[in-house]
Amino acid sequence: MWVQEELSKHVNELEELKCLSLRIKGGTIQDTDPVENLGLSNRALGALNRASIRTVAELCAKSPKELLKYRTFGARTLRELMFAVSRYGRSLKADY
Repeated sequence: MWVQEELSKHVNELEELKCLSLRIKGGTIQDTDPVENLGLSNRALGALNRASIRTVAELCAKSPKELLKYRTFGARTLRELMFAVSRYGRSLKADY
């Protein structure tokens, strides 16, 4: 029981640090923000540019399957995008 309480306390502390870290980095992102604000590599930004995806809303409205249909998107770029949006509590559209 003691171990579980200690673990829970540390998990809560980590969550607080994560939130603090995002706030320090300007950790909120709006739908209207350009994808450049996600801190992506040049490769990922180029792929988004060629796909005419300019804002966070446009990116989050796409599913992984839809993104992979673009010629310039591969698994590495997709992983980077999914990680980048998840840092801000967002996700891509779900594949059904």
